[in-house]
Amino acid sequence: MKELIVKTTNATVNVNFEEVKASLVENLEKYKGIVVTDDNLKDCKDIQKGLSKLKKDIDSNRKEIKKQLEAPIKNFEGQCKELVCLISEVDAPIKEGIAIFDEMKREEKREYAREIIKDALVKYPLDDKYSNSLTVLDKYTLVATSKKAIKEDIFNRAEGLYKIQEDEKRVYQENLVIIKETIDQANLNLISKLNADIYIKKLEEGMNPTYIIREINDTASNLREAEERAAKIAEEKAKREQEQLEKKGDIKEEPKEEANSSKGTLENIKKDDTQLFQVKIEFELTLNEAIKLNKFLESNNIKFNTISKKKL
Repeated sequence: MKELIVKTTNATVNVNFEEVKASLVENLEKYKGIVVTDDNLKDCKDIQKGLSKLKKDIDSNRKEIKKQLEAPIKNFEGQCKELVCLISEVDAPIKEGIAIFDEMKREEKREYAREIIKDALVKYPLDDKYSNSLTVLDKYTLVATSKKAIKEDIFNRAEGLYKIQEDEKRVYQENLVIIKETIDQANLNLISKLNADIYIKKLEEGMNPTYIIREINDTASNLREAEERAAKIAEEKAKREQEQLEKKGDIKEEPKEEANSSKGTLENIKKDDTQLFQVKIEFELTLNEAIKLNKFLESNNIKFNTISKKKL
């Protein structure tokens, strides 16, 4: 194929620039500072027309010479563009074919990487959270990247993600045990027990275990204080009722044997939803049990009076 050879000759323009410039400077000097008046208006118009013609002649001469000098350049540009078009007619299909072939090779590597990812997930079973991160990387499609390198990289990534996943599970189980133990410990001193499911859900949602434990302890403390206030109120109420009964002289001591003998007397009474009974029973119970009993009687609309109370 012939190589394009271009021979150029630098264009030389010879002009009597300095001579013309000196003449202009000398002749234009006499026109500087002219003031137009009625007397010299005609002369000023002639001077202006002469200067405009001189300026136009110089610019027209410039354009004509430029046009003559540019003619071979424009002809050269047209010739080069014609040659480029001839090459492009053959080059474009080849270029397109190379692009299609390269993309086919890249897709082959992507498909290979997808299969290797499946194999890696068999060896390192990952949850969705981590398996979704095991993707086909752009570097796998590079010409310089071998299949061996692709396989090694995928298995290394899968192993790293699996370690992170298992560490996370281990930490979760440890935190779960701590939270359950914290709840169990808190519930020992509570009548209304804390619901462990609420706090386990927060752990599953990713809440910091330290914050969960602090919330459990704060909630348990608030509940315990509320229950103690309720017990104190119940105790004060019982005390007031006792004092009122003592003032009226209505307290009657019942022999312990007689009270005990009343066990089972209710069993002999026939069931009657409308019949009212007065039953005297003596209990031995703790403060928390007394509060529970008080709540039970009130919730079932059972009327009762505290006759006496003493520590055993």
